[in-house]
Amino acid sequence: MKKNYVFSFGFLLVVALSFSMVQAASPIGYWNFDGNYSDFAGLNNLDNYSCGFDNGILNNGLFVNDSHLLNPGMSNFELAPGNISVGAWVKIDELTGGWQTILEYDRHNSGGAGTSWFGIWVSPSDKFHFRVGHINNWENSNNYSSDVDLVEDKWYYLTATFDNVTKVGSIYVDGKLDSNFNLSGVAPSDWTRWTDASSSVFTVGKSRSLNHIQANIYQEAYAEPFFGMIDEIKIYSDVLNDTEILDEYNEIIPHNITIDLISPVDSFSVQSDSYDMFFEFNASGDHVLDICRAYLNGAEVDNGTDFSDVVNFTIAGLVPGNYVWSVECVDNYTNVNMSGNRSFTITAVPAPKPTPSSSSSPSTGGGATCGIWSECIDGIESRICGSSTVVRDCTVIELDDVSSNETNFSSAGSEEDDDSGNGFFSLITGAVTGVGTVGSWLIVALFVILAIVAFVAVKKRKSKK
Repeated sequence: MKKNYVFSFGFLLVVALSFSMVQAASPIGYWNFDGNYSDFAGLNNLDNYSCGFDNGILNNGLFVNDSHLLNPGMSNFELAPGNISVGAWVKIDELTGGWQTILEYDRHNSGGAGTSWFGIWVSPSDKFHFRVGHINNWENSNNYSSDVDLVEDKWYYLTATFDNVTKVGSIYVDGKLDSNFNLSGVAPSDWTRWTDASSSVFTVGKSRSLNHIQANIYQEAYAEPFFGMIDEIKIYSDVLNDTEILDEYNEIIPHNITIDLISPVDSFSVQSDSYDMFFEFNASGDHVLDICRAYLNGAEVDNGTDFSDVVNFTIAGLVPGNYVWSVECVDNYTNVNMSGNRSFTITAVPAPKPTPSSSSSPSTGGGATCGIWSECIDGIESRICGSSTVVRDCTVIELDDVSSNETNFSSAGSEEDDDSGNGFFSLITGAVTGVGTVGSWLIVALFVILAIVAFVAVKKRKSKK
């Protein structure tokens, strides 16, 4: 049982891998017109009837001007059971107001009813037109035209598909779905002439018609000429999906997107506590740009910006920090490109430093300017610092009062000058009365010493007498 289980699992894995490795559809007919009319996918080379070559969408292309190419019988060109994809690059030189044939497969064949055919045209109303069906029902397939109007002197990639199972046809212009339509009332269940293509006529640049001369006799004629360039024709017997058709388009047309970040420049730095940053960029692409989005530190800054040649915006109130910004743009073919990263830095504004004090200015403390100390009253002195009042304890030193009629120190030899020392002491200490700072004690002590020395000197002189 274990072996059977392993074998079954391995078998399923092989089947799954086989499905995953299915390659994209390959054309059964491919004409690139690089200097020849060869079929690079099969055996159906084309005969030239006055066509030439000119600059195509890729290398050379087919130039048609009331001229055409023809293959009278397609070999190994199996379209049964009727799934079709057909595409071509065209550039119209002149919109004539009439039908212009890009290509036709087996239209107006002498086989009559039951003949299966398809073709693509430029309509008289300047639309891309696709038809598929029976020859006896061709008039029912005239209404399947693009919504897009074609213009002169511009390359277009025109593609049409038909699914014979769902009976749904689709029209694409430049790789994008233009419209769908239903052919359930037209498409036959038996595509007999697509089973045998050996007598099916394939034309490029003109429509082949048969003028009925008499019974079973037809005269071949060619009409509805195309005027311009045709290039890179591919025909598939499969229904290409949207992605495959877009890939065909992108293989030919570049789809680059260029984004230029203008402001702020890389490594920009500014000092601010709250900064309004101005951003500016421009972008361009091979296709029309649908939307551009800006990102700041990985987060989208808005829901997208409609593209213009130059885009700018401002983000207000950015706080100090390190930032990285970038821009992503998407074109109308969903191609995406992201710019490189740009960085910038916002640094905070530093706090102001305290103003240093000077000898001519009041003292400072704690960053505030202070006044001088007040007089010591009741053991308290104060001063103003900024908006506050600072107080501290203080002590007043009081010296003894001295009589105002004391003997002058100059009459030091008099007998009555017993208290002259006191007078001298009073003169000295009076000079410092009222000084309340600690530093004044040194001055007081100095004067006291000098007074004692003088007093002793006077006593010694008197004792000698």
